[in-house]
Amino acid sequence: MTVQSYDRIGHGKREIFFLNLEDGYFGCQVNDSTDILQLFELSKLCDGRQNCFMGSDELRHELKCTDNCQKEDGSRCQNGACLDGQCHCNDGYGGCNCEVPDENECKYRPCDVFAHCTNTLGSFSCTCYPGYQGDGFHCEGKYKTYLICEMRKKTPKIKKFGMNKLLNQRKSIKNVLLFHI
Repeated sequence: MTVQSYDRIGHGKREIFFLNLEDGYFGCQVNDSTDILQLFELSKLCDGRQNCFMGSDELRHELKCTDNCQKEDGSRCQNGACLDGQCHCNDGYGGCNCEVPDENECKYRPCDVFAHCTNTLGSFSCTCYPGYQGDGFHCEGKYKTYLICEMRKKTPKIKKFGMNKLLNQRKSIKNVLLFHI
């Protein structure tokens, strides 16, 4: 999400803002400079205190901040943010209302590059993407995939090919490093 506001003359200004619900944080610029961004826990969203330079963390409508995450037992979203009726936890918490300390093992990327990691309380699971088979820690596709690094004068050009396309392209690619992935 990029937030845009205008100065008195009508020139546009933008603020860098990103939201990572899976890992439990958001980031934004905290002053006029875009050189340094700061990360915040999700619980700082829509809390009535502006943390971001242009206040993008307080845009209740755009972020879909709500107050309806209360459960039947009266418990509320404790260590996270209530967004669109769902409690999203800060990093280090889990449970329906983010009340249970829990490390997100997925942030260490334990699964294969062709798998999705799902954090659960006290554990995690890995599932291969569609078209790939395996246990989630090692996934193989129907077709082998190769990563080609073509060495150029200044920077390498990286391409991803299946074997058939690789064989068709072999005459036009020179100074190549080939990686099977």
